Amino acid sequence: EGASFENEKGYALSMDGASVKGHVFLNNKFTAKGEVGLSGATIEGQLNCENAAFENKNEKRFALNMENISVKGDVFLSNNFTAKGAVRLPGATIGGQLNCEGASFENEQGHALNIERATARDSFFMKFKKKPVGSINLSYSKAGVLVLGDKENWPDQGKLFIDGFEYDTILLNGQIKPQTIMAWIGLQTNRSKADTGFQPQPYEQAAKVLRAMGHESDAKSVLIEKQEALRKFGGLSWKARLWSFILYYTVRHGWEPWRVLLLMALFLPIGCYVFTHAQMEGSMVHAKEEVNTAKTVNKTGNLPSEYPLLCPLIYSIDAFVPFLDLHQEEYWLPFPKSRWGKIARYYLWFHIAIGWFLSTIAALSFTGIIKKE
Repeated sequence: EGASFENEKGYALSMDGASVKGHVFLNNKFTAKGEVGLSGATIEGQLNCENAAFENKNEKRFALNMENISVKGDVFLSNNFTAKGAVRLPGATIGGQLNCEGASFENEQGHALNIERATARDSFFMKFKKKPVGSINLSYSKAGVLVLGDKENWPDQGKLFIDGFEYDTILLNGQIKPQTIMAWIGLQTNRSKADTGFQPQPYEQAAKVLRAMGHESDAKSVLIEKQEALRKFGGLSWKARLWSFILYYTVRHGWEPWRVLLLMALFLPIGCYVFTHAQMEGSMVHAKEEVNTAKTVNKTGNLPSEYPLLCPLIYSIDAFVPFLDLHQEEYWLPFPKSRWGKIARYYLWFHIAIGWFLSTIAALSFTGIIKKE
């Protein structure tokens, strides 16, 4: 406690492979200029580095190296802990919590904090004192509870590596905020490039945890966001991006199939409006040739009693939904002899095509052929 070690050309303090039956205290204004090494050490108590300062300006060495360390208790890199240089815990096994609350990490040349393949069986507190300078690597590590701090103290965009990171519970200042969770996960991508950093596992992990915590709708939102991130930053072909775009705005990638029904419903009154105006101008004619040539029509203009009357709304539904036959489209067609007749003729083609397209997506989505996962 309160000690100072200095050796900028190498180790300021080396305890690599040490075996400690109790606790290790490098705290209370402890300072080190040069590398502090605890690689492969075994500590049966806690490792306390609160209110300590580690510094190593040598780019080829580290400020604090704890690779493959085993600590049965807690590890405190907290309460004004500062590190100028890399802090490394790859492969570490921590029986309690890894607490970085109120810590400052700085390493412009690479990972400011590297916890790759580490395990914190209790909790991992990422409530930093300020925004890290450099990247944070949590790849393939595990924690019981992940506690995130304020958004302004998160790493920069593209400076968070979390592929393979697993945890049982996630909290943001004691609360569950799915939008904030998705924003944190989104830091893994370098948004200035189309194919940099996107990994699906962090979204799936967050959804799994939220579902286990009873937040089913929030989990669904995370999985939808995963597909959106894939489209934007996953390096897909333009065809795959277009299909993903369509699925998002129609059925939310299969998670909200009812949305396509609302979209389909919008086209029905549009069709009714167009076909009504065509009818008013006398541009909706009989589709059956035998009726057009019948004497009753040619001489009197009256239709046979068995001939279906035109209803623009029913006609719009009949033309739009390919699985229905309401005996309207079969018996009536727009004739381009007037302005609205021409509009109705061309719109009918579009109306039928978009109806087939949206109806097919609806069928595929409701039957589960468009997979949610």
